[in-house]
Amino acid sequence: MKPVILLKDRPVLYLIVLIFCLVCCAGCKARQQVAQAPPKFPMTNSIFNIFFIDKNNGWAAGKLGKVVYTDNGGAQWNRQNSCTDNNLRGLCFIDRNRGWIVGDRGTIIRTVNGGLVWSVQASGVEQHLRSVCFTTKQQGWIVGEQGTVLFSENGGKDWKIRSDLSNFFSVEERMLPVSLFEIFFLDEQNGWIAGDYGKILHTSDGGKNWHLQETNTTATLMDITFTDPLHGWAVGESGKILHTADAGSTWKIQRSDISYLLNGVSFRDAAQGWICTYGNILHTTDGGLNWLVQAERKMWFYDIHADKNENIWAPGDYGEIVHSGDSGKNWAAQIPWE
Repeated sequence: MKPVILLKDRPVLYLIVLIFCLVCCAGCKARQQVAQAPPKFPMTNSIFNIFFIDKNNGWAAGKLGKVVYTDNGGAQWNRQNSCTDNNLRGLCFIDRNRGWIVGDRGTIIRTVNGGLVWSVQASGVEQHLRSVCFTTKQQGWIVGEQGTVLFSENGGKDWKIRSDLSNFFSVEERMLPVSLFEIFFLDEQNGWIAGDYGKILHTSDGGKNWHLQETNTTATLMDITFTDPLHGWAVGESGKILHTADAGSTWKIQRSDISYLLNGVSFRDAAQGWICTYGNILHTTDGGLNWLVQAERKMWFYDIHADKNENIWAPGDYGEIVHSGDSGKNWAAQIPWE
């Protein structure tokens, strides 16, 4: 005999059905959110950083010690022997011959002939190094995880730890100092460091003295750039974009409409710039007041470089570099290795 549902029991039945529907809808929504989440990085043969000294000569570095070089704007890329299998994260060249690359486990490699030969330099640290910048042939800076800041006055033959800056990178809630992801010098005197917990440091005397700048955020900052001594941008966690028009005395948030991590930022001038993230390259023509998607691809982009002409390069997963020769109107893939 089938059970009889009494009229007085119907409100209870309706309530049970309603709860069941809400649970099902919530489950569907959760599944949709998971499906839309970007994959964790790095993927196979990821390229983490790219640097062009001019429109033709450029280098890219990435996973497992991969280094490639082009002398024709990326039409062809040639593999170089890096003498390491550690992941390489940041690179800098001061001319077509002299350059440095840094990476995991304190790795520093240097070339004096455009990468035909790379040699290892001793860093004196085991922390992962994320960014390198030379302001002259002799003076260079490196930053990395756990608040690591290294300085050289002799072209990288010797690196000294700037332990006097450690207080800037201490956060009460953390056991270890915050990690630093980018160091950028506009010229020999003006430089900035960006990292975890919204940390930005500035020097106006070539690094002799550094000062903490107030950002009003605790978001991780992955990259920072300036077009002149006043105008700069920093990007990072959860689509965070910071902008300053006064050398960093005040930083203001710009809207990106992106919830993913922003890995890189490059500006050609105070108006026109690009940002890279998962699946997208964003472009602005008004200093960051508005951002529009220029390129879409289902992979992580880790860095972006725009030169003074119309060239833009962005490296990412699967050993791929995308390039535009018309300021982002059209993009084509350049693949330096499989």
